[in-house]
This record gives sequence, C-alpha cells and structure tokens, in this order.
Amino acid sequence: MSIQIGAVNISVNPSHECRFDYRKQSQMTTEYEDGTYETFASGRTMIDTTLVLDYVSEDEWNDLVNWLNNSVLYSRFTFTVTPPAFFDLGLGKGIAITDATYTGPPNTKDLYSPVGRLGRKNIIFTFSYPKPIVASFVDENGVIVV
Repeated sequence: MSIQIGAVNISVNPSHECRFDYRKQSQMTTEYEDGTYETFASGRTMIDTTLVLDYVSEDEWNDLVNWLNNSVLYSRFTFTVTPPAFFDLGLGKGIAITDATYTGPPNTKDLYSPVGRLGRKNIIFTFSYPKPIVASFVDENGVIVV
C-alpha cells in the first residue's frame, strides 16, 4: 500500500501519528456586560492535517521536493491526497482529499529528519482543506448555517 500526494507516490504507509484538527479562521465572538455572547462567522471550517511518513526513500523524497518546488510551489496551488484504504485523513477511511493546500514550512530543510545511512527520511507533511458542507441554509444575515 502507499499514499499519493499530488503527483508523488510514497510507497510507505502513513504512520499512526497522523492527525487532523478543525479550525474556524474567520470566527469572532464578543462577550457583553450582561454575560451574553454574539458570534460572527464567515467562511468554511478548515481541516488541518499532519501526515507522518517514516522511512521514505531518497528517490521518493526527491520526487516530493521537485513536486513542491516545481508543481504546487509550496502553498500556491492545491492538490489531491489519496490515502490507503485503511487510513483516515479527516473524511473517512480511504477517502481522497481534494483541494488540499500545503501548510508546512516554505522550505524543505524543516520538512524531514534523516534516518540511518541509507538516505531514508522521516517526513512531517502538513496540509489543510475546507470541510465539506453536508447540508446547509443561509440565515437572515447571509451566513451559511450547517
């Protein structure tokens, strides 16, 4: 089994340390003197994913570096991540993530740590994508309510 990140195929399975978290970037809550709250929100909830890949070969690492530098230009363009059938990146086991944006460091130096003498690398690859809207309507303020 393997994982596909954009145009790069990594032949090792993601490590169990992979995690995904939710973030609402555009939300702001105000507390009033009477103890009530008012919340303003726009935009979508984002899912931030940290993907841990251990013992990646030097050739696959070079493919990933070339892809980051020459195809997606780090965070400039979106891409698709296709996990193995048993692995969940936030939408369910084996479900591919489309419209992902790289959110790691803007260099390759901080993206990996070397392992042993065979050119292997442990990679921590972070990306975000918008949480799909399952069902919604627009409220009286023009805000999408899920």
